[in-house]
Amino acid sequence: METDSFFCQLFKQLPETLFQLIGLPGERARAYRFDSVEVKKPLRIDGLFLPNSDDLPLYFLEVQFQRSAKFYANLFAKVFSFLEENDPGQDWRAVAIFENRRMEPKRRDGYQELLGSARVTRIYLDEYAVPPNPPLGLGILGLMKVPKSDVSTLVDELFHKAENQITDSVPRETVIELVEGLLLR
Repeated sequence: METDSFFCQLFKQLPETLFQLIGLPGERARAYRFDSVEVKKPLRIDGLFLPNSDDLPLYFLEVQFQRSAKFYANLFAKVFSFLEENDPGQDWRAVAIFENRRMEPKRRDGYQELLGSARVTRIYLDEYAVPPNPPLGLGILGLMKVPKSDVSTLVDELFHKAENQITDSVPRETVIELVEGLLLR
């Protein structure tokens, strides 16, 4: 899915975006290595933040822009399959990013305990309040919901941030490509 590759690139290039999105300091990303991991042939995790230290949890990331009644079954199958294959005692968190609430499965009865726990964070991008003067990654996500009349202003701000905040030319070009790719979609 195109959105999966976009989000994979976004979180790979700007890993602090995940932590900012769930209300944690972006600096926390320095303690993680981001990867997209195949657990078993049919199970591919959209993103996995692997901690550099045993006292930090794994972060599983799934992005959903299409309705799927099996989304949570699939998400938790990936989480528990990964834990079984690697370290069943590892602490973990799951972050589910939905385009909007309509993309979330309506039937969640079998997952309520997990969904109501601190282990799972659900984010609906159309409801996410992008902070004023957002960090680069959150600004890019803000493009998904900004009114068309404000797009060019936000794009200019993002390109300005990319030019001034990123010193390595390859990531700066990648950020610009992410913005352009999102605009084309």
